[in-house]
Amino acid sequence: MRFVPLVSAGRVYFGADDGCQYCLTTDRGELMWRFRAAPNNRRVIGNERLISAWPIRGGPVLVDGRIKFTAGVWPFDSTFLHVVDVVTGTRVESRPLDTSLEHEVVRLNDMTPQDYLAVGDEHLSIPQGRSVVGCRNQRTGGFVDFS
Repeated sequence: MRFVPLVSAGRVYFGADDGCQYCLTTDRGELMWRFRAAPNNRRVIGNERLISAWPIRGGPVLVDGRIKFTAGVWPFDSTFLHVVDVVTGTRVESRPLDTSLEHEVVRLNDMTPQDYLAVGDEHLSIPQGRSVVGCRNQRTGGFVDFS
């Protein structure tokens, strides 16, 4: 886990270098659900240990009963935006994507998502370290130029 978790309604949400997003209870730390965001179990060396080839290197955001988060940091291997139900952890969003994946996600072409996601009235901001922030329209699902 690299970022401060999101806490809401007695639950804590966080992603980890293993490529999974987790939901635990705040009182006992019991696992409520685990969502594998990585398209497969491939591992790479990262920070002197084995991690998922699609680590979660950003903080999640809660929007209308849904958790939004990104997975992956290397665009040549694809990076993804996932939207899951806050209670069950099941995939909510379906967009046109790579059919070789086990679940449908939004492919973030050429993006390197790293840091806390932020949401406003119209847009979801996806920071990319030292690069330009990715900006996705919440209503249409399309990306807009934020430069």
